[in-house]
Amino acid sequence: MKIDADTRAGAPAARRRLAAALAFLLAPGIVAATEPDSFHATFDTAVRADDAGVVKRGQLLLRRYQATPAIVDLGIPANVQFAALAVSGDDVFYSPDASFMAGSLRVTPRDIARRSSSGVTTIQLSGDVIGLPATARIDALVLSGSDILFSVDVPARVAALAVGSADILRWNGSSVSILYSAQALGLPAGLNVSALERLSNGDLLVGFDSAGKVGGVSFKAGEVLDYSPATGHWAMWRQLSLFGVQCAPCRPGDFAASVNPDLIFRSGIERYEG
Repeated sequence: MKIDADTRAGAPAARRRLAAALAFLLAPGIVAATEPDSFHATFDTAVRADDAGVVKRGQLLLRRYQATPAIVDLGIPANVQFAALAVSGDDVFYSPDASFMAGSLRVTPRDIARRSSSGVTTIQLSGDVIGLPATARIDALVLSGSDILFSVDVPARVAALAVGSADILRWNGSSVSILYSAQALGLPAGLNVSALERLSNGDLLVGFDSAGKVGGVSFKAGEVLDYSPATGHWAMWRQLSLFGVQCAPCRPGDFAASVNPDLIFRSGIERYEG
């Protein structure tokens, strides 16, 4: 939700918006979540974003703190969408949900592609190098230092490693290992990790493609949970109502977020406070 800057002429309207925002934030069932510095999200269908317009399949919704939302189009075909997503600076890394040609380059769901700020697409990491079979695709992705964290959409053998769809895997540049197994995370059978981010304090932001309950926290498909490896604690991080989009129904796919985890709550309305 974006609230316009106050002006002398618009003060009464601004106060009404502030009151409405406070009522929303204090309403039962609303979870206070740390506001990300930047947040890229992709969806499984076209959605209408507040103040941004229609975000189509294969496009990204970009939100920056106290900035107007924007739609990012990387030029992938209309019948293809992002299955996994990560952002580093002005470069976007992704895995598609279907194979397509980026110019003369073939990008498959087993690959991690890199779209540079200059618009050039390359393969950052090939599924053949990882040892990912053709029956599986990458559906969650994080760049973490020199490591790549990812998850796959179905149980599979990655190289010689048997993995599940809720395991979080780590590529260290030479081999794949299970960083966090579904069992270690306390996830019930049948869940699929479909969205992933890692914060600077080591916490994981995790989304699933179906509803469920973990660590006492109930969630809907596409909602984002925060997991602390240090404590084993799960908490709601972002409910669907806080994505700022209109859809009935829709499910956010993967996302990429830049978050200050030391900031407990940033409402976006503190410009009115005091």
